[in-house]
Amino acid sequence: MARRLISSHDLPKSAVHSVLLPGEERIRGNIFFPEPITGLPCGQVHTVYDVVRRGMEESNDGPFIGEIHNGDFRWTKYSEDIAESNRLGAGLLSLERQTKRVGVAGINSLRYTLALHSLVNFSITSVPLYHNSKMEDLRYIIDSCELEVIYCDTVERAKTFVQQK
Repeated sequence: MARRLISSHDLPKSAVHSVLLPGEERIRGNIFFPEPITGLPCGQVHTVYDVVRRGMEESNDGPFIGEIHNGDFRWTKYSEDIAESNRLGAGLLSLERQTKRVGVAGINSLRYTLALHSLVNFSITSVPLYHNSKMEDLRYIIDSCELEVIYCDTVERAKTFVQQK
């Protein structure tokens, strides 16, 4: 049976795309895949790193991450994400530190996603530092995880972390 890719144009604009499955765990299921997924659909994707590269291949380097700018969506291509996240990760490695965990501070955005992908690309653990958390809680996380590096989505957020150090 030929597989048909689901495009965002195929989805209803306001419909619910998941259903609550039976059981006390409150697990939700995707309405487009009523049967449980029990294995790797293609047998080649094992990690997030693999997912992005497979997505580039399957979409012929199509649109990957969208952001709203002045009311319009702008999309990056898979190859742009891969190139930029590799550049960020290589820059991190150039610091010549044994960085095992890196904080990622900011709001959900293209920059945030690129930071996460840069860590995935180089097998570095990401530690989310949520933008709406209290600085006292963030300092505790930073100290507990022994973070030496934090990606920030804005200069202002970076300055706040430096001032609090």
